[in-house]
Amino acid sequence: MRAESPQAVWLSWARQRAEELRDAPGNGPARIARFFDAASDGEHLAAAFLWQQEAPGRFQLVASGGVSRLVAAGGRLLLEGGHMDAVRAAFQSGTVSTAEWSTPAGTDVRIVRRRVDWAAGRTVVLELAFPAAAPHDPEWQTLVCSEIGALLSRLDAAPVPAPAAAADPFWEPFSAFVLSLQQSLSVSAVAQVAANDGRVLLECDRISVALRTGSSCRVAAVSGQESLQNRANLVRRLATLAREASRYGEPVLYEGTLDGFPSFLADPLAGFLEESRSRMVTILPLRKNVPHERIEQDLVDRRRPPAGEVIGCLVLEQFSESAPTDLVRARGVLVAEQVAAALSNARDHETIFLLPLWKAVGRACRWGRGRRLALAGAVCALLALVGGALAFVPWEYRVEARGQAMPAVQHEIFAPWDGIVVDVSAENGQTVERGTVLAVLRSDDLETELLEAENVVREKQKQIESLGQQRERAGARGNEEEALRLAGELRKVEIELEGTRLRRAKVLSRKEGLVVRSPANGCVATFQTRQNLLDRPVKRGDLLLQIMDVDGPWRLELDVPEYRMGHLLEAHRGPGTAPAAPVPPVEVEFVAATAVTQVKRGALSAIGSRSNESQEKGSVVEVFVEIVPNDLPGRRIGAEVTARLHCGPRSLGYVLFGDLLEFVQRKLWW
Repeated sequence: MRAESPQAVWLSWARQRAEELRDAPGNGPARIARFFDAASDGEHLAAAFLWQQEAPGRFQLVASGGVSRLVAAGGRLLLEGGHMDAVRAAFQSGTVSTAEWSTPAGTDVRIVRRRVDWAAGRTVVLELAFPAAAPHDPEWQTLVCSEIGALLSRLDAAPVPAPAAAADPFWEPFSAFVLSLQQSLSVSAVAQVAANDGRVLLECDRISVALRTGSSCRVAAVSGQESLQNRANLVRRLATLAREASRYGEPVLYEGTLDGFPSFLADPLAGFLEESRSRMVTILPLRKNVPHERIEQDLVDRRRPPAGEVIGCLVLEQFSESAPTDLVRARGVLVAEQVAAALSNARDHETIFLLPLWKAVGRACRWGRGRRLALAGAVCALLALVGGALAFVPWEYRVEARGQAMPAVQHEIFAPWDGIVVDVSAENGQTVERGTVLAVLRSDDLETELLEAENVVREKQKQIESLGQQRERAGARGNEEEALRLAGELRKVEIELEGTRLRRAKVLSRKEGLVVRSPANGCVATFQTRQNLLDRPVKRGDLLLQIMDVDGPWRLELDVPEYRMGHLLEAHRGPGTAPAAPVPPVEVEFVAATAVTQVKRGALSAIGSRSNESQEKGSVVEVFVEIVPNDLPGRRIGAEVTARLHCGPRSLGYVLFGDLLEFVQRKLWW
């Protein structure tokens, strides 16, 4: 059944009408007859009959309603014997039976009969006549019989005289409960009050509040629980049950048996009972508040007041008794109405757009009233002054970078050939001159190649000597042809000898290159040269040593984060692509790690043309800064420095908060 269907609205109204007639004057049959007349509206129910056995096989009509719709004008309703036989069969079998009936007034109805067992051993037969034009839904009609049978049992009981309001102990805690519900506009707080205080008020074992969110339900509060585990089996089963009960839209009462429950409620209810072990469960729908102007208009138009949309359920449980307590029966609906009103207001309040912002604005406005008005004006003026200063006061924007102080003249010495370092003469910090031997390498490949070349030279020389003697003997014998052949071979060997000698000279040159010499005057900047190089195999092109001129110019080698390069490039090149006037050099302030109290100055000299990846800083660009060598204490190569590059004036607000703005743009915007 779909939520908020016309049938569900009618059944909800019937329950409310039965509660109103429960304390009405008169006996039970009179109250039941008035209820039948009210419920038989001709659209959902045409007529109703209640039969009671007065003797074996004989039945007496206790009450009826809507009979005028079944007979002609001024006529009487006469029931044939077959009708009473069907009543007897329903009484004996206890099952639900249906039949089609064409009334004397020419109205076609569908009769549904069911035996109803009341308290004190009374058994009656309820007949409901549904209009033939109404949708044929046997499951719904059976459920209506069960609901109305329970309502008739309450109407038949003698009304309990209402004690004086002052003497009833319920109303004082009820008033406190309602006040607690209305003290907060937070949905979670209202749900907690409804669950915990409602359990004490109704004297049941547990109360849970479930709220609809779209097509599903979530458990908002359970009495005695400060927090909920939404993945717990009990909470999940309760949410499933509340979802189906909310779609149903009517109160549900479980008193120890699932007989008569439709399948869409019986299955989730059985699953919940398996986890909760409850013996009584009452589920009361919570409905959204209906605007007063709509209710008043419906009363003016003499229409039934509409029922609000179901927003959740109030679940009452008892663990020891299967019958609801008197408070649950008499006051449960009243409590649910108050809870629904408070939750509806809280939900509407929390749907206000930007509610926390408007609350903060409201608190600020409230704070600035009365005696604080002058103070509030001063605060606003101060804020305006600070905002203006942040926007219009210029301030120097500086880009921070870290790096090292290095000599500007640097030489890197690489291995000239594959080999093994057999001697290292240079030490870290040693001053050397151009041509000083720094290290010696040995290459077995070059030794082998040189030996092969020398062997070939000796072999070719022997061949030349032998061919010369053979040519002389051939000439002495007068064999000119043989002499010419030997002369050609001799020339060939001489050419091969010349090539071998050139190869040997080249190998010797390479061997001489294994003696590594300093390319310029300077200082050895490589740390632990003997430990790192001696007896170590190297390949051609491997870095062996670094020679730096510590007496010449020095510079700072800084790593600037790439995302800061825009400000630096603008300051270095000037705004635009073709500045009208020369751009002054970018001023740099730096502090050496060995002298943090001394701030020195330099000028930006060059910017790298590509970016590099740094494990600590990410993508960086190397920049070079010219400095005065005497500004460095001790001129220690590789001394760590922290520098600030002046990029020109910006607004004070951008200087203070520009980094935060750029971070948001990099991480969240792009």
